Amino acid sequence: MKHPLPQLKRTLRGFVVLMVPLLCLWFASGCGDGKKASKFVERGEAFLKEGAMEKAKIEFLNALRLENTNVVAMTRLSEIFTDQGAMLQAIPVLMRVRELTPNNMGARTRLAYALLSNNDVPRAREEIQTVLSRQPTNDAALLMLAFSARGEEQITQTLNQLGQIRQATGERAGQSLALAHLLQRRRDNPGASNAFLRALALDPNSYKARIGLANMMPGAAQAAAVEEMFKTAAQQAPARTPERIAYAEFLMSRGRPEQAIEALKPIIAETSDYIPAKRLMANLLLSEKKTDDAMRNVEDVLRIEPMNFEAQVLRAQIYMSQGKHTAAVESLERIEKSFAPLATLKHQIAIAHLLAKDPVKARKSIEQAYLLDGNSVPIVQLKAQLDMRFGEPTKAVAALQPIARRLPNATPIHALLGDAFMASGRTEDAFNTYRHLISNDPTNAALHFSVGYVLRHAGKDSEARRAFQTARQLDGSMAEAIHQLAEMELEDGKPAAAHAQLATLTAKEKESASTLAMQARVLMVEKKWDEAEGSLKKAIELEPESSSYYYLLAGVYTQSKQGEKAIKQLETLLASNPREVRALMLMGILATEKMDYKKARDAYEKILEQDRTHVPALNNLAFIHSISPGELGKAMGYAQRARTQAPDDPHVADTMAWIMFQQKQYAEALPLLRQSVARLRSYPEIQYHLGMTCYMLAQEADARAAFQLALASKSPFPEREDAQRRFDLLSKPASAVTAAELAALLKQSPDDPVALARQGGLLEDQRDFTGAAKSYQRILDASPKAFSAMANLARLNAGPLQNKAKAAELMEQARKLSPGDPGVSALAGRVAFDTGSHQEAYNALREASLTLTNSASVAMDLGWAAYSLGREAEGIAQMQKALNLDANLALANSAKWVIAITPALRDPAALAKLEPQLSTLLRSEPNHVAGLMAQAGLLLQKSDTTKAASIYEKILSVYPEFSPAKRLLAIIYADVPGQEAKATALAVKAREAIPGDPDLAFALGKLTYRKKDFTGAQGYLQEAVAKRPNDPDILYYLGMSMLQGRDAARGRQTLEKAISAGLKEPLAQEARKAAAAAPKL
Repeated sequence: MKHPLPQLKRTLRGFVVLMVPLLCLWFASGCGDGKKASKFVERGEAFLKEGAMEKAKIEFLNALRLENTNVVAMTRLSEIFTDQGAMLQAIPVLMRVRELTPNNMGARTRLAYALLSNNDVPRAREEIQTVLSRQPTNDAALLMLAFSARGEEQITQTLNQLGQIRQATGERAGQSLALAHLLQRRRDNPGASNAFLRALALDPNSYKARIGLANMMPGAAQAAAVEEMFKTAAQQAPARTPERIAYAEFLMSRGRPEQAIEALKPIIAETSDYIPAKRLMANLLLSEKKTDDAMRNVEDVLRIEPMNFEAQVLRAQIYMSQGKHTAAVESLERIEKSFAPLATLKHQIAIAHLLAKDPVKARKSIEQAYLLDGNSVPIVQLKAQLDMRFGEPTKAVAALQPIARRLPNATPIHALLGDAFMASGRTEDAFNTYRHLISNDPTNAALHFSVGYVLRHAGKDSEARRAFQTARQLDGSMAEAIHQLAEMELEDGKPAAAHAQLATLTAKEKESASTLAMQARVLMVEKKWDEAEGSLKKAIELEPESSSYYYLLAGVYTQSKQGEKAIKQLETLLASNPREVRALMLMGILATEKMDYKKARDAYEKILEQDRTHVPALNNLAFIHSISPGELGKAMGYAQRARTQAPDDPHVADTMAWIMFQQKQYAEALPLLRQSVARLRSYPEIQYHLGMTCYMLAQEADARAAFQLALASKSPFPEREDAQRRFDLLSKPASAVTAAELAALLKQSPDDPVALARQGGLLEDQRDFTGAAKSYQRILDASPKAFSAMANLARLNAGPLQNKAKAAELMEQARKLSPGDPGVSALAGRVAFDTGSHQEAYNALREASLTLTNSASVAMDLGWAAYSLGREAEGIAQMQKALNLDANLALANSAKWVIAITPALRDPAALAKLEPQLSTLLRSEPNHVAGLMAQAGLLLQKSDTTKAASIYEKILSVYPEFSPAKRLLAIIYADVPGQEAKATALAVKAREAIPGDPDLAFALGKLTYRKKDFTGAQGYLQEAVAKRPNDPDILYYLGMSMLQGRDAARGRQTLEKAISAGLKEPLAQEARKAAAAAPKL
């Protein structure tokens, strides 16, 4: 349980009030009757002594109505507001007090506190600094100074200021406490712990330090000690402080709400108008489903402070808990009008819309919340869940990955990321994510189930079975695991074994709609039609909105050749009850099976006359219109309505995706079909739809797998022949398909993406890169989001076609298509490197390497990218890692040279030994940068700086950001007349990559000296001499700069030191002259 603002307000809110509090009107209406006002003040003071704050508040407001400059009334009123926790009301009063009595540091401290509580950090910090300039020992101000620091630069400034205050006033507990919180912000936990301990040593009764230390104590082993610390701190804390309720918050955070309520009761009895305590009580009561009691506490808060943000949100949450979802939405939207956009509020509105069954509005709200705060875990979770429900898992991946990297142990986030990977078709990433989670949480049944699903998808049935069995053993209520096992037995043609699996379910589980449907599927395989019919009718009664059960029941009738009989029975039923929805649904499905689309449409439209949101009817009307010429737009309208109502329904996802397919929106259709197949794996027609969509995107492996599953099914489907033909083509290795066969295929189907992709590969083998590019471009013309074609085209443009702009444009499109995909990042890095964008390449490859940790090619590419920027150690480490993983990689030999040469550049003897081999290397690779660096290094050993400089120039034409070459070229050019500007530019850039290098500092010192900027020169030269105190040349320029800067004594002394250190002629003679001519003081 974290306490970010001890002795102040616990939670920093992120909003700006847009309404002027009513009490400001009191300030504007005073008429100056001071005597009457004083009487009200006296009565207010009396009520305060009795603890009757609300009565006192009325008296002070009456005083201000008569005399709007009555400082005592305003001060007391501000104290009441802050003591109650009513910060919105406190702020305008405190601002008025500040205006009238600017030297009232107590009021200004309270103002800072109120501003900081409302996240008005800049103005709060101004007040804090004013207070500390007058009262450097003000502990509350010191603590607020620590909490108001934003970003590393401000934290450093605050640490420095804290040190200065400590020197001026001596060591005090408040300073140690502020220091502890600053160190926590820096994630220096050992330092923060020591500072908390020091605060306790200086003040053993410091409840703030005790809570701070308790928050840092890890693990269950110290749970009892932590609890005791919170309990003691709460007892020591004064009334109306956050620490007073800290123990109750701690108990709530440990899942002990009943104890938390008991701990809070005496606090509320003592201070019934303390808003944080009442709000916490309302939260606790809500968690215990005591919504009426919770609402009473919320209303108490709102009577004290009508605009209290948290209380208003809490009221809406209570409405949600009571099932009053519309009231919750309306309440939250009213709050939104009163405050500036706030992420947490948008998040709550999204939840309310979801509960009100309006996922479209929910998604819009959560997108707004995400834009306001993309680092909030609950916001990112809900956004990802909705992205996936709406068939956009790549967006979910992009949102989840940064949070997952930041929180490596957050199981819900990583589990959701695994689901998003799976929905995106990234099965290996999904599997690795789940396995990593299981290693940390081996008893989590849901994770084992997810692993089982991934393994089943990958065709590893025996391993999948073990995973599902483990999931069921760990969670006896996980019926889904048994359903998966039964379905696998059914796929293997073992209905008896499937029955045996279902028999292990509990009586309650056997009566669920999903189990009844699974049982019916087994019975259908056994041709036990009557029993299957009975099970499905029960399932429909339980879940009449599920499309799947209607389709299965229709399948019972058609496969048992009872379709006509069923239709007649339905007609008889509908004659007596024409509005019977289930009968109309079955009539529509059976009529569709007979291709009597008019009758089917009539049935579905009659359902919609009664219920415009009936998902199965909407979905089936979408299908009927999709097969009617010219009605795809109308079909999509029905599909969207169905999808809005049931974003998780796999049949709805399939229908909408197949309409998208017909509209050539293949990339958009793919995630919907993956979602559908996840739930309807055994449906051959849906597998065919998935296969065709992957086929049109030239995703050959996925297309082949889907066609294979479709063809393995014993159920008939109309596209079987087409699926077989495409499967046969995909099953042939690319090398086994001749150019003539490809030409024949393309004559028959000119836009066939697989034939075009294979033609492109064949042309590349023949080094006809232009022809290959045309083939890949034809795929993109037909399917603009076919990633593999886009990647191949980008690779060709980056390489042999040398169209860098086109390559970069294509890779930008590819990354937008698959944000966060490490394979895409790796390829983007490779293309960026080939086009000379080395920093961009490094960034992309670094991102890819975080996931593809054992990829030799990614490590090698990252090694070269790092090396190209002058990150020699990192580059060599990655190259060595790549060679350890795969010694036969392309560029392996070049990498070995980099590994051998780079350390030798710092060892003249070792470099000399390499000289005989360099000519061989540079003949085969004239632009091998490490080889060129060695060649230039040997020239420098011979003092041939001119030739060395030309080689460094060549290196920078290959790798423009290679900092070692910039460094050496800057050092050479610093002494070449006419090259001063270039030397300065190179040195400044090199220092960004190699900060603190004394040679660069010396070069810049000389160059600045020659510009007659003697003060600037001294700065660089002092830096250089700090690392080389006896370097005569540095000492010479430093001494001369000091003399020119009129620091004669130090200048003469430094020049004399340069001469003694062995300064060579002619500089030694100039130094002696200058020293002798310097005025003696």
